[in-house]
Amino acid sequence: MIKYICKRLAMGIVTLFFLVTITFFLTRLMPGSPFETDNISPAMLASLEEHYGLDKPVEEQYVLYLKELLHGSLGISYKKSNVNVNDLIRDGFPITLQLGLISFGIAIVVGIVIGVWMSVTKSEAVKGWILTASTVFISIPGFVLAIALMLIFGAKLKILPVLFDGSFKSYILPITALAVYPIAEISRLIHSSYDEAMNQDYVTMARAKGIGKRRVMFLHVLKNALLPFITVCGPMLAFQITGSFVVESIFTIPGIGKEFVNSVNNRDYTVIMGLTIFVGAIIILANLLSDVICALVDPRIKLGKN
Repeated sequence: MIKYICKRLAMGIVTLFFLVTITFFLTRLMPGSPFETDNISPAMLASLEEHYGLDKPVEEQYVLYLKELLHGSLGISYKKSNVNVNDLIRDGFPITLQLGLISFGIAIVVGIVIGVWMSVTKSEAVKGWILTASTVFISIPGFVLAIALMLIFGAKLKILPVLFDGSFKSYILPITALAVYPIAEISRLIHSSYDEAMNQDYVTMARAKGIGKRRVMFLHVLKNALLPFITVCGPMLAFQITGSFVVESIFTIPGIGKEFVNSVNNRDYTVIMGLTIFVGAIIILANLLSDVICALVDPRIKLGKN
């Protein structure tokens, strides 16, 4: 297990290196300059680029950035004077993490309940409606759902705030917008794996031994049906934490998502780089955690051999 974890961490570091390299050069290919505005003189623009080292060759800028990165610094924002990218992440990530974890927790509970319900219900109409609804919600982009919720419950019905103010009510719309897609995805996944588990020999054997229906359902079937979900749990959790960027911007939530959207619009290279590296690290760790949990739940999985 330890050997596998070390191997995956090493692969993660290599992946991050390529992510840093590709993102760095792509940001430099963006048209314009971070300091370019309608009312700035060419002399002032040149002075600012010289101050931040943007007048140097791109290869030299890349080497200097790697040196700073090795010292744990993600750089200084070009648009926010004397603001370190590390501080932006430290201040904004707790809110992003809170939204992601709450929405993911709700999605797990609701998605599993709906998935099991689809498998055990005898009503084909109910099953058909749920499958149709899940397909529809999977197809709707999160930002479209967020805007629709804002228009319906905020602008028209006026029962929920459309702008985030930290109150309980202001969490409802963004969390709903974030939770709908994973609920639909988890319910379909659980439904498929539950039906497959129901047809296994060990379920037939358990029933032949006279084990109660509820015990078979939860102890034998559901436990094995959860394995495919646990496999994708890591990437899904990472998506929930990092996929809230546009939703945060829509509801003016002061998380790292809003900072990322603003940095792209403003061509703030260091913020784009810092948040991309941070998000990449989260995805790598979430995938590793998912694999480890799978091994703990199912002893048949031997990670050390991979």
